[in-house]
Amino acid sequence: FFETVPERLRPEYDDKLFDTERGFYGKAATFARGEQKRSATNAIEDHKNRLATSSNLEEAVADYDELLAANPWLTPIEKDEQRRKDLDDLEEMNVAYRVSQGDSLDNILRDLSGSDVYKHLTSKRRAALVYKAKTAASATTQQAVDDDIARLRKTGEVPTGPNGETSLARAATVLAPNQLERKRLEWQEAQLEHAAIA
Repeated sequence: FFETVPERLRPEYDDKLFDTERGFYGKAATFARGEQKRSATNAIEDHKNRLATSSNLEEAVADYDELLAANPWLTPIEKDEQRRKDLDDLEEMNVAYRVSQGDSLDNILRDLSGSDVYKHLTSKRRAALVYKAKTAASATTQQAVDDDIARLRKTGEVPTGPNGETSLARAATVLAPNQLERKRLEWQEAQLEHAAIA
């Protein structure tokens, strides 16, 4: 096209072609950077999801930081924002993973409440997870006591755990006072009922 342009118009069209080329290059470069950033963010997200199943969160966080630092497509500010968001997610996902694996709710509650295991969780997320864990612990504890009350009613033997503690004694650290008192009464009734039948 440029070869067909008359000589007197060539400077004007030369400028137009240069501006067009620069515009195309700018758009292409912006698109390419956006795609590279998106791909990098997806890779970090996938890595975070894998790390959430780690039994050692300290190593998992170090591994995550190493991958994030090596990423050339995010600015330092973007990396900082990504890290804060991802570590909060990673720790919440780790709690869910531990629950799904049958880890003791007492251990999870201890780690959420007083230890350094989940140090990147926001206070809002931590409070929500503690509430969920306490609710789950209360439900499983009440079920364990109910099961033991049923056995007690049938056999008259006081069921104990591996350390010799009854489920009712363990419930004292989990249940609310009114719930615990209700279970104590049911426990006593079961003992009396078995004694009367025997």
